[in-house]
Amino acid sequence: MGYRCPLSFSCLAAAAFALACDAAHPDGPSAPPRLSTAAAPVTPTRSTGAAPPEPPSSGVAPATEPTTIVADPDVLARLEGLGFDAGTLLVGARASTTAELAEYPAYRTLRDAVVADLSADRRSDRQAGVGMRFAHRQFDARWLQSSAVRLVLVGVVNRLDRKVFAPEHCGEVRFVYRLAYATETPAGPIESRLAMTVNVVSFMPASGSELCRDTARAWLRPVALGDPLAQTAWLVGSDGPLSPARRAAFVPKSVELNFQSVRWPSTVRPAMAGHAEYVLRVFHRVPNAPYFVPAPLENTVDVQRIRREPALARQLTEFLAAPDTLRAVDAGTVLVPERFLALRAVSVTPHGLARRANRPYASALDPETLTASLEGYETIGTRAALLRRLDELSCPGCHQSRSIAGFHLLGVEPAGDRVDALEVPMSAHLHADLERRRAYVAAVASGAVPDERRPPAERGLHDDGEGARCGLGDPGFARWTCAAGLACARESDAEIGVCMQPAGPAVGDACESGVIAPSADGRADRMTLGAPASCQGGRVCEANSVGFPDGMCAGGCEALPKGAACGGIPLLAEFNGCIAAGTPFERCIADNTRPAALRGCSFHVPCRDDYVCARAPTGGVCMPPYFLFQLRVDGHPL
Repeated sequence: MGYRCPLSFSCLAAAAFALACDAAHPDGPSAPPRLSTAAAPVTPTRSTGAAPPEPPSSGVAPATEPTTIVADPDVLARLEGLGFDAGTLLVGARASTTAELAEYPAYRTLRDAVVADLSADRRSDRQAGVGMRFAHRQFDARWLQSSAVRLVLVGVVNRLDRKVFAPEHCGEVRFVYRLAYATETPAGPIESRLAMTVNVVSFMPASGSELCRDTARAWLRPVALGDPLAQTAWLVGSDGPLSPARRAAFVPKSVELNFQSVRWPSTVRPAMAGHAEYVLRVFHRVPNAPYFVPAPLENTVDVQRIRREPALARQLTEFLAAPDTLRAVDAGTVLVPERFLALRAVSVTPHGLARRANRPYASALDPETLTASLEGYETIGTRAALLRRLDELSCPGCHQSRSIAGFHLLGVEPAGDRVDALEVPMSAHLHADLERRRAYVAAVASGAVPDERRPPAERGLHDDGEGARCGLGDPGFARWTCAAGLACARESDAEIGVCMQPAGPAVGDACESGVIAPSADGRADRMTLGAPASCQGGRVCEANSVGFPDGMCAGGCEALPKGAACGGIPLLAEFNGCIAAGTPFERCIADNTRPAALRGCSFHVPCRDDYVCARAPTGGVCMPPYFLFQLRVDGHPL
């Protein structure tokens, strides 16, 4: 899609937030947990070793580069050993499993919210339950209190660029954890990650009148750093962004949960290649029990309440009509007042913003009530563009724009993993945005005024290549054009199309699209498919009914065309039968797949929406996300 962001995991460094609290043990006094930002004592282990030494000083200022994500698994493991583990940041004590975390009331508050969400879903859906015998397969709440499951640090993210939303701070530092397990089965040990992330967020404090320059400079990584030990030493050293002094000054902000609550396989919803839901929640820290309380989701309006209360709807439209608000929406920097916001949201896949459930503003507001003049704005020139821009700025809209199903960061996997592994562990949305974030850090570090504008979630700064989103006629999307030689084709979305080769679909392209009849309830959406398109080169159209959203041209691995790679497609009936029999998924994948020509992919060559870049012996290949067990809630041997 023309992304130009250089990326190397050996030099990724983002920011971390440290929300560390000392929660009272359930059997002890119920005193409020102490907010502690000092690193926990280090216990030397084989994976983390002792605390790293300070980097040596040569007296010459080294060449540096802005860092935005720490993603190297070896570095992250060392940071966990230095007190940046989930237990220390969530409850103030080390906890190697979710069973140990569940001993603390602060964690139980988070767990209980998930349990309540799942219970409510079961009450409203008799087909929902845990396991493959159910048509609608739920997240297993027992994973949140299991000796086989833990929260693994998969990223530390520097969000200095978010200082525009809280000018009294210098942006945010985020620690992203992913649920994962290791268990023994009759066939041997099995390890996998699960479809849930926990994001612990803190503000990075401002200091004096330096306008965050010192904070930005702390994130300038010496380019000569090599091995994980040296990188860790820089991060936690006295001048590093995670130094004891900086960590002690972090201001706890929130804990954010994102988990796949239920998945319907393609056999249940064949025209849409299945259906999955992701629950999004935010919690703020409070000094007394229950220690975490639900908090409003940024820019995510409460659809039911606004539709139920006409006065509140009028207040929202009045707020949106204000010139200052429109300028902020156009720039992507608006903050909608909390009185309009929801405490919980659900995003759905596939088909992104073609699904009304991912569009809270389009669901809550009548476009005819948006009467403000939109002339002269870059991204909100029409009512349709204004509503779409607002929806992209909401949590469900963002998490369904160029994402990995419902996620943006899932973590680097060991290089030796070849089954159930992601080749690209972050979304195309996040990868494209790193270029802007790096420029932002560099500007602040140099004392310059950074550019606060943010591009639309669906369309990156340099995004006009094959697979990019493009306008289908509304003047508000006139800037969303395709590169020379490409044409804008409609798939499932009536407003936004996809840039494609005019000669017809090739390997990896959509070949069975249709029209969605959307509903505010994503479970009620229906899709009417058109006739499958003919794939170039005599390839076959893999259908929605076997799990390929909008269909996908594939075929044999002989005479691979440019841009294609050889991967494997599961044999649907045989594969599902193997999993249902309790066979480990690695064995089922090995025994029940067929070779196929698929779209090759990498960081700089992303897959189309609703697909992920999976790891294959030949490199990255584009696959439906739920062909990877780590991205689905069903079939795990727990």
